[in-house]
Amino acid sequence: MLTTDIKQIQQEFDMAEVDKRFVYKNINGYLVSLFAEDERRVLIINALIPEENEEEALEKIGDKIEEINKENGSRLTGYVYKDGEFEFSFTTDKDVYYFMGGFIQELTRYFKEEKIRGITHCCYCHKPLAKGDRVLIEYNSAIKNVHHECEDKIREESEGKFQDRNIPKATKEKGRVGAITACITTALLWSVFYALDLPFRLVSLVGLAVGFAAKKLYDLRGGYPGFYKIRTISITNMCSILLGTALGTITKYSRMASYGQIEKLGFFGYLAKTPGEIAANYQTLLIAYVLSLVICYDVFLSKGSVEVYDEPVPLFRHHRTY
Repeated sequence: MLTTDIKQIQQEFDMAEVDKRFVYKNINGYLVSLFAEDERRVLIINALIPEENEEEALEKIGDKIEEINKENGSRLTGYVYKDGEFEFSFTTDKDVYYFMGGFIQELTRYFKEEKIRGITHCCYCHKPLAKGDRVLIEYNSAIKNVHHECEDKIREESEGKFQDRNIPKATKEKGRVGAITACITTALLWSVFYALDLPFRLVSLVGLAVGFAAKKLYDLRGGYPGFYKIRTISITNMCSILLGTALGTITKYSRMASYGQIEKLGFFGYLAKTPGEIAANYQTLLIAYVLSLVICYDVFLSKGSVEVYDEPVPLFRHHRTY
């Protein structure tokens, strides 16, 4: 998943993008992959430590990582090393991209100084790579270098398996943000039609747009399914229509005041007329609200479950041979 902070680092290092899911680049001789999850930012660095002195080297690297982390704002929350892959987890702070950028530069430079193996060795068998026998693959949202033979083995081992990281999770907060965004947007649309004094049946049709927008933005943002979704969409649809009516009332009466048809009352004076407008046009608002729910009837039939459009991403994918 790509977020604003990940895109900042992508621009800084001119990193390649893979299906809007993660970015990668060869930095100082090490393949670096980067992506965002809901509760962390993840950095993958392929750096192979020889088994004969792995324990000693990891201890030394751990001290260096701690030093670099402190120098770069202590945004690192943890890391693991396994089979030539370092996986680092960072906080989701808004300024984390600044600290992650410095962390990547310093750590890969340190790996190079310590002669830790990088793109020159296969990530699977750990043997040197020869020109013409190098394959770039994607494995669990990270780019790796392997031999042709090793790629075939990885393909067999990964058959029918899907990635288990870099998977966005549905949350109530995401759905709420999407529904509120739809509420504000459609309220503005409703106010325009309402202020034009069009036939109430025509104005009521805007309710279809209200319901459709709320449902779509809730799902696109990754909202949590279930009764919470039903309740959120129902409430935001109602708020959208009432807010749009208030804005439309202000616009309509302001226009009439400018033509000298009524005495100018000011913002709060016009706003005070909203309850009367709602009472006088309750049928229009009620029909619009019903339509806003009808257009997303599947939300209620499925008890708020989110329809999944995207298939799971395979654990392994071939990228190119070079």
